[in-house]
Amino acid sequence: MTHYLRIGALSKKVGIVSLSKLFSSLNFFLINIIFARALTKEMNGSYQQTMLIINLFSTLFLFGVPTSIYYFLPNLQGGRKKGFFYQSVLILSYLGVITTIAAFFLSDWLAVKFTNPPLASLIRASCLYLLFVLAASFGDAILIAINRHALMAGLSILFTALHFAAVVMPVLFHMPMQSIFYLLGVVNVARFIVSFVVCRRLVSPEPPVFSSSLLREQFIYILPIGLNSMIDILSCGLDRILVSFLFTVKDLAVYQYGAQEIPFISILIGSISAVIIPEISRLRHEGRWDEFSTLFRNASVKTALILFPLFGFLMIFAQKIYIILYTESYLAAVPVFRIYLLMLPLRIVSYQSILFALGKTKSVIVGAAFDLVANLTLSLILAAKMGPVGVALGLVIATIGQVVFYIFIIRHATRLEWRRLFEPRIFGIIIVSCLVACIPCLIITRIPINVLVQVVSGAVICGAVYILCLRLLFVHQRRIWS
Repeated sequence: MTHYLRIGALSKKVGIVSLSKLFSSLNFFLINIIFARALTKEMNGSYQQTMLIINLFSTLFLFGVPTSIYYFLPNLQGGRKKGFFYQSVLILSYLGVITTIAAFFLSDWLAVKFTNPPLASLIRASCLYLLFVLAASFGDAILIAINRHALMAGLSILFTALHFAAVVMPVLFHMPMQSIFYLLGVVNVARFIVSFVVCRRLVSPEPPVFSSSLLREQFIYILPIGLNSMIDILSCGLDRILVSFLFTVKDLAVYQYGAQEIPFISILIGSISAVIIPEISRLRHEGRWDEFSTLFRNASVKTALILFPLFGFLMIFAQKIYIILYTESYLAAVPVFRIYLLMLPLRIVSYQSILFALGKTKSVIVGAAFDLVANLTLSLILAAKMGPVGVALGLVIATIGQVVFYIFIIRHATRLEWRRLFEPRIFGIIIVSCLVACIPCLIITRIPINVLVQVVSGAVICGAVYILCLRLLFVHQRRIWS
C-alpha cells in the first residue's frame, strides 16, 4: 500500500493545480460566510440566483472546448499547436458573445419565472462578466496542457484574489449589488488579456499554422462533449433551478448554503482529472492497458484516502460547523448538506473524464441524459412531499444510478477485471479505519463544551485515530499477504 502514498511527478502536478483551485474554491466559500452575515436572505438569494444563471450559461456553452485542449494540444507540434490555440480562443469568444446576448434578452423572462423582479437588472449588469468568463476559459487548459502548472497556479491565485475583492468591497461599502457584477466584468477582461498574451508566447515560437481538418476534428470532438456537458450541467443545476421556481428567494438562499461542496473536494477531483486525462488519452492510443489500470487504481485510492474520512467527520459535525460558519439562521441548510455528502464517497474517480479519454462519448451522453430525466422526475415527486430537501434527495439518488452505469462502461471499454480497477482490500482498510476514527467524534459531540472546541478537537482526534488505524491495518494486511 505504501506505493499509493508516494509522490510522483503526476502527484506533484495535481498538487500544484489543486493549490490554485483551492484558492478559487475558498474564494466562494469565504464570500458565502461574509454574505450570510452582511446581507438579508432576500439580498443573498438574489445574488445566488444571479450567480446560478451566470454559472449555468457559462458552463452550458463552454461546449467542451477546454476538454478538447487537453486532448489535442499535447499531440500537436510547432505552428499547428499555435494555430490550434488561436482556433480555440476564437471559438470560446464566439460562444461568449452568443451566450451573453441570450442572457441579456432573457433577463426579464427569468426574473418573472423566478418571481424576483430585481433579478433582471442584476443579469444585465453581469453581461460583461459572463462574456469574458467564457472567452478567458482557455487559459488554465492551455497552461496545463503545455506543462506550465506553476504559472497557471500563480495566475489563477492572482485573479481569484481580484475576484474576491470585486465581490466583497461593494458589500462592505454598501454599494448597489450591480456594482459587484460590473467589477467582476473588469476583472475578467484583464484575465482574458493576460492569459492570451502569456499563452501566445509559450505555446510555440513558430508562426501559427491553421488547418481546416484540425478545426473539423475539434468540432467533431467537442459536439458530443458539449451535448453531454449541457445535459450534465442542467442536471447538476436542476435542484437550484427547481427551488427557484417552486419556492421563495429566501428558500433558495438557505438551500444554496446546504447544496455546496466542500471547497477542497471539487478542487481535488478537478485537478486530478486535468492531470491524468492527457495521460489516459496517451495510454489509450498506445494500447498500454496495464499502465492505465495502475493509473486508475492509484488515482481512486489516493482520492479515497482523503474523501472517506472527510465524509464521516462532516456527517457527524455538520450542524456545529454551520453554527460556526453561517450562524444559526442557516441551520435549516444542514439536512440538505448531509444529503449532498452522500455523493462524496462516489467521487473517488472522475468517471466522465475517463470515459471521454477512452472515446466513449456516446455512453457519457446516455448516462447524462438518464441522470437528467431521473433527477427531474425524482426531485419533483420528492419536493411535493419533503420540500427543498426532497429536491436534494432526488439529485443524489439519480447521481448514484449514473455513477454505477459509468463504472460498468469503463470496465467494458477497458476489458479489465474488477480487481485491476479497484483494490478491494485497500478500500476495506480505508473504510474500517474511517469507522474506527468516527467513534471518538460521536463521543465528543455529547460533551458540553464550546462548539468550536468540539469541532477542532474532533478533527484532530479523528485524523490521528484514522492515520494510526490505517497504519496498523496496513501492517496486518501486509503480514497476511506477504
